[in-house]
Amino acid sequence: MEKGKNLHRSLQRALDIMELIASCSEGLTLSNISQKLGIPKSSALSLLNTLVERKYLIFDSATNRYKMGIKMFEVGSGYLRESEFMDAIMAVVAKVARKSNETVHLAVRDGRDVIYIAKIESNHPIRIASSIGKRIPAHATALGKALLSGLSDKELRELYSQQPPERLTANTICEVEKLIEEIRKVRENGYALDYEESSEGVRCFGAPIFNHNEQIIAAISIAVPTIRVNEENEGYFIELIKEAAQEISDILKIYQKQSLI
Repeated sequence: MEKGKNLHRSLQRALDIMELIASCSEGLTLSNISQKLGIPKSSALSLLNTLVERKYLIFDSATNRYKMGIKMFEVGSGYLRESEFMDAIMAVVAKVARKSNETVHLAVRDGRDVIYIAKIESNHPIRIASSIGKRIPAHATALGKALLSGLSDKELRELYSQQPPERLTANTICEVEKLIEEIRKVRENGYALDYEESSEGVRCFGAPIFNHNEQIIAAISIAVPTIRVNEENEGYFIELIKEAAQEISDILKIYQKQSLI
């Protein structure tokens, strides 16, 4: 540190906390953070409460661990929008849209919802009604199921402990245990399906995107009007979205490893 610089101690500590938690995919407890950074628990707790309130962190009451929040992603996205890194990711999204000729979304999870962060529309006259920034319930979408697959069964029960999943269509999974069974299939298969569970007449195929810590941080999906889905293209959409998710995960890992050098 250069002499004469007037640095804010509390702000430095808050940034240290965010950087530490970002490097730990399973999250950290108050004791972990206090010990690793040499910060008194009382001081650390005050900073953590503020960061949780502002959504830079989330607190998992089931494990007593702090994890990255949606605001950390949003702030990072502001930089990524101007970077070659995001250009590389959007090139993959565009390739999926071109090969499928259907609408493709990128999304992140915020609690029980998913938020669209990117979209490329189909060229078909019948398209999917959606917009960047839109929130939809995670349990009823392929994107959301892919993102929820990063949680344990215990974490899923905690997430829906206060209020069960809401019904959006006749096909929506509204029972927590049935949803957990569905998420287990996503973990096993590496992809998620939406059978008109969020919108009638729409099928979706989604897959999770991993960072260099093998933590699910986003998901990608193909949304298709049910009338255009058949036995032949269903398997094609699944393989296409799995390959795209892996390609984006690889881009993330390369970028993040370079940023750590």
